[in-house]
Order: sequence, then structure tokens, then C-alpha cells
Amino acid sequence: MIFHAIGGLPRSGSTLLCNVLNQNPRFHASSTSCLPQALNGVAGFISHQDEFRSALAHDADKTQARFIAALRGMLRGWYSTAKHQVVFDKSRAWNVNALLLKQLCPDAKLIIVVRDLRAVFASIEKQHRKSPVIALPGDQTVANRAQTMFHRQTGMIGAPICGVEDILRRDPGNVILVKYESLVANPRVVLRNLYDQLGEIWFDHDLDNVENVATDLDALWLNKFPHEGSGKVAPPDDAWSDWISPDIAADIMRKFSGYNSAFGYA
Repeated sequence: MIFHAIGGLPRSGSTLLCNVLNQNPRFHASSTSCLPQALNGVAGFISHQDEFRSALAHDADKTQARFIAALRGMLRGWYSTAKHQVVFDKSRAWNVNALLLKQLCPDAKLIIVVRDLRAVFASIEKQHRKSPVIALPGDQTVANRAQTMFHRQTGMIGAPICGVEDILRRDPGNVILVKYESLVANPRVVLRNLYDQLGEIWFDHDLDNVENVATDLDALWLNKFPHEGSGKVAPPDDAWSDWISPDIAADIMRKFSGYNSAFGYA
């Protein structure tokens, strides 16, 4: 099994990308996974055990090698029943686990899907207005929602951004960046480039009739943010400015100037 991971930001095309990749009979692209959190949790638990520290003191190299092998076995075991040759595990938690992925699977790539942050928040705001009776965190005003959503530690958008920023700072060398805007405007070009970076033989995807195969439980997000990504791959028919005001947009750009500069959003 060849293993890769998909991370990035919410409302930025990761479900769409997985649905497209799943057209290839060699590929299995998962719905949202808990694998990176599980690996990170086990790694953290073992690292703080006195018995593990004792083993490190006696033979650090052998103990670390056993530790890595155990986590690697957990990762492989997670997909032990997969019938496909190539697996893509999707989770935004991979954003902060790029180094762990590289150590466990040196040949694995981490595909990070990014988008203009104003459009990310506009997509959330658009979905919220379809069912305003169901409250979101920081609800009541759009400014409060923006503040809550973009919080760097706990925000639905802010926390994943911090992970992407960390990847930019660390440059772990196993990351493939995909811009949502390029994916929906020139999907075949982006996909061919992705295939080249993955070292895979090109598959002729049907980009006019993408089927939704995601199994994410949308009720966990109050059914406000459906995981669909189906139909024809094309740019959205609206703009972020249709949903959020200039002052909120300016605040988003100011708070995340490094991200915006790195990906050419202005």
C-alpha cells in the first residue's frame, strides 16, 4: 500500500478533491479521518511514560526504532483491509503532523488544500444563512462569528491556518500545495501536476460528473456544512464580497498576512 495524506482548510475543496481521486480505481481517498489524532495521541501517551523513559536511558536508538515501528504498524493496520493500491487519508489534523507523517512514512506526501480566507469564511456564512435558526459558535453577529471562527487555537478556520503556517515555517519537504482557485478553474492541469508529484500514472478523470462518495456525518456540524463536492468541477458562481463586508475582509487579511502573502492572496 502506498500511503499519502490530505489536509488543509475547511470549505477549501478537500472533499471535492477526494471525490475526484476516488474515480481512479487504484485510489482510495477517505472521508474525514481520526488517524492523525490517534497517532499523535499514542505518541504523546507513550512519550510521557516512566517505563519508556527508562527504556530510552538504557538504549535510546533501539527504543526509538521500536516506537516508530509500533506507530508505523498502527498506520498500516488502519488500512489493512483496503483493496486499493494507493490510500489518501484526509484530515485537517495532518496540518500539524507533517513531521510525524514524514518520519513514519518517508515517501508519503501531504497534500494541503488552501483557499482565499475571505472566501472560506464567506462559504461558511453563506451556509449559515440557509439555516440561521441553528446557532453556530460565536453566533448573533457576523463579526462575532468571524472572531470565533478565526481564533488561532480553537477556531474552525483559525486552528487549521496555524497548522498551514507551521508547514510554511518548517518546510518539511513532503508537502504538495493545492490552491482551491486553481483546482476549480483548471482542474485537469492541477490534477496532472499532482499525479506527477505523486509519481502516479495519469488517469482520465470525468471532471463534468463527479460523484459524491464522502461519508462524513454532517450532523456533527449541525448539517450546516454538507460534504458534497459533486457535479462539474467549476468555480463558484458567487464571490466572497456577496457574503461578508469590506471591514471584516480587511481584518482577515491583516490578521493572516503571512498566509495571504505566501499564497498570493491580496
